[in-house]
Amino acid sequence: MNEAGSGRRATTSSVILLVPDYVPALGGTTTQTRMHAAEFARRGWNVTVLTRRVGLGGSRDEVDGIAVRRIGPPRRGNLAKAMVMVGFWFWLLRRRRAIDLVSVVMDADFAVSAWAAGLASSSVLTWATRGDATRFLKGPRAGFRRHALRRCDQVVLTEDMGAELAELGFPASEVIAVPVDIDRFQVPGDAVRRAARTSLGLEDMPVVVSIGHLQERKGTDRLLEAVRLLRDRGTRVTLVLVGGPVEPEDHAYVSALQAFVHSASLEHEVRFAGAQDDVVPYLCAADLFCLASHREGMPNVLLEAMASGVPCIAPASAGGDRLLAGGAGLIPPSNSPGDLADAIEHLLADPDERCRMRRLALDRVRRSHTIVGIIDAYERLAAHPGRDRTEDGGRSPDAPHRGAHAPEV
Repeated sequence: MNEAGSGRRATTSSVILLVPDYVPALGGTTTQTRMHAAEFARRGWNVTVLTRRVGLGGSRDEVDGIAVRRIGPPRRGNLAKAMVMVGFWFWLLRRRRAIDLVSVVMDADFAVSAWAAGLASSSVLTWATRGDATRFLKGPRAGFRRHALRRCDQVVLTEDMGAELAELGFPASEVIAVPVDIDRFQVPGDAVRRAARTSLGLEDMPVVVSIGHLQERKGTDRLLEAVRLLRDRGTRVTLVLVGGPVEPEDHAYVSALQAFVHSASLEHEVRFAGAQDDVVPYLCAADLFCLASHREGMPNVLLEAMASGVPCIAPASAGGDRLLAGGAGLIPPSNSPGDLADAIEHLLADPDERCRMRRLALDRVRRSHTIVGIIDAYERLAAHPGRDRTEDGGRSPDAPHRGAHAPEV
């Protein structure tokens, strides 16, 4: 294997990116995988994204010149997921000898499909959210999952997630951060900022933006409560919520959010912008970015806001403890409505602190979250992988290397 990051590869190797949802789906996992796919391809890897089917579309297409294969029924639920897992298993099994690396993002059950296809020792599982490892590796099916994942490399986004995994008996192979597209997300000039606010119909009140799926885990209800508290204190802001429901159960949550806005007479303060393909105009228009999640890993949206020069607020539960530490943003004690309201009020009153945060945040994303450095780390795992693990987690000195030619897709 060529040296990491050295450009085109002398021998084309094949990587399969296994992800629950992909373009046109939105969200951090999609964004992360799309950047990984593009950088692997730039380096000369043969790349295929394997994902669930969406809607009634076909099973084969291309995104950014990358082959995408969509498998399973166009619906959600346990039965549908089981069918997707079987489909992934069969697809991988047919091509297993031509695959060098399987990179599974977020859903550990899809790494089980790779294990069943005989590719566990060629697989890297990236855990995307705090608490997911506990949820997957404890409970009724934990024994089977543990056995299946034992020979797979485990990647985490933060040291805290690594500690969680280690407590479950799965020490992480490496901590690898989430990338941010610093060419796309940049600090807007005054003219761009004014144009964004005008095009979005935002008034002169301070604008607080929050981006993410409207799911209970994201804590949006607490952010709405914070806006009511601010209003009652005499601080008026416009909260713009960019995102929508994903799973069927999310619709009830969104209805509850909308009902709260109506009952609290917050229609003038809160705007539901829905899911957006392009969030750049919203970040250009923002005075503050706030994430109120109950649990995250390393949120893409927080990094994108930092790269856009927007002062950020996120408690530890929303990833603020890692990304905003050292003054790169404000980390409230919790995601309670009172703590969120206090943080928003504090930053709105202190322009000097907002400027300091902007400088530190920009420096951090440019140093630690480039896609080149991140794919370098994945290539190191592919070159010296946990694929050499035995079933009990030890190392096998004679584990075979697969592939070296592209799979039929």
